[in-house]
Amino acid sequence: MLPLGPGILLSMRTSRILLATVLLTASPALAETTQPAETTQPAETTQPAETTQPAETSQPAQRTSSSGSETTGGAVVGEKAPSLSLTGASGSTSLSEHAGKVVVVAFWATWDKGSPKLLDSLQALHETHGDAVVVLAASIDDARNKAKVPSYFEGRGLTYDLWYDTDQISSWSGASRPSYHAVVGKDGTLTYAKSTFSIDDGAALTAAVKAAL
Repeated sequence: MLPLGPGILLSMRTSRILLATVLLTASPALAETTQPAETTQPAETTQPAETTQPAETSQPAQRTSSSGSETTGGAVVGEKAPSLSLTGASGSTSLSEHAGKVVVVAFWATWDKGSPKLLDSLQALHETHGDAVVVLAASIDDARNKAKVPSYFEGRGLTYDLWYDTDQISSWSGASRPSYHAVVGKDGTLTYAKSTFSIDDGAALTAAVKAAL
């Protein structure tokens, strides 16, 4: 085998150096690993829609006639008045006995705050119109208070007849409500009605009676 000359040996060394340089340059690219694909975030869940609150139910409106009187769940203004039978110290009476006359029907109680004003207004009507207007004012006091009724009535100086309800108030007022008052015309039609009585209601009651005469 022929010995290698110095030129050949130098050429071989140079080739090795170049090869080593190439390997060193390429190794970082080979060593770089592929990054995992970015994971997709789960879609944001949709919040359930807010439930709609049920609408508030409308309260039944209180019906009021053009004259300012009320239809209170019992007798209705403009319609035929209910029947009425009452008892008292002098016997009994009924609405039908006074057909052809204007009648004021009222229910009151010794414990009711509105009743004194109502009774006094009825007395004023009685003094003004006499027999032309019949006043049927009935106490709704129960057995515990019934004994007090005559002295209470007389103590106010009332001169119209005292009557007691026979459980008929509900057919007029729709409930056992003292201070209810109504006007019945000569033809038996209910022309005015109100479930309570305040100081201002005296004028309205007087006007309703005059209109019915």
